[in-house]
Amino acid sequence: LYSICDLGVDDILYATVHNAMATSEDGFLFLPNHHFKLEDALEAGYRGINLDVCNCGGNYQFCHGVCHFGARDIVEVFANINRFLDLNPTEVVAIPLQINNGVGDTVDIKVLYNLMLQVPGFTDKFYVHENLIEDWPTLRESIDANKVRIIGHEFENRNPAQVLSSISPHTSVS
Repeated sequence: LYSICDLGVDDILYATVHNAMATSEDGFLFLPNHHFKLEDALEAGYRGINLDVCNCGGNYQFCHGVCHFGARDIVEVFANINRFLDLNPTEVVAIPLQINNGVGDTVDIKVLYNLMLQVPGFTDKFYVHENLIEDWPTLRESIDANKVRIIGHEFENRNPAQVLSSISPHTSVS
């Protein structure tokens, strides 16, 4: 895969697991998307992990449309992804987050970011693309800078161009 190292990280297709948290192994009762945990998907070579963020009565978790039909702890999942990347320092993982305000209470991005901060070293490896006019770094540049997590967010009824906006205390979400 060295042939893709000089491509921009936004020019690469990542094998992605949609609704990666919704697995039968994790106890999702109704229509799980997958049988095996998202951590197994990382080991199998998937480098995109799509997750749905829900605020279920003040408890932020990854769920799939209904709070009580299955959930994963946000800090635990990010810690597991972080551990994988610490053990595999040349891997880049895209983590598109679907902010699911249609389930439970409204998701506050700042609360979500504070949960990310509970995982030591996790946010240090974020790449924040603040200037949409500039080119994205190459895969090689991202690896060399140890910026190996690309976090994006998606809100219902929002423009798809906002999906790749990064979550950080320096980025506003409109």
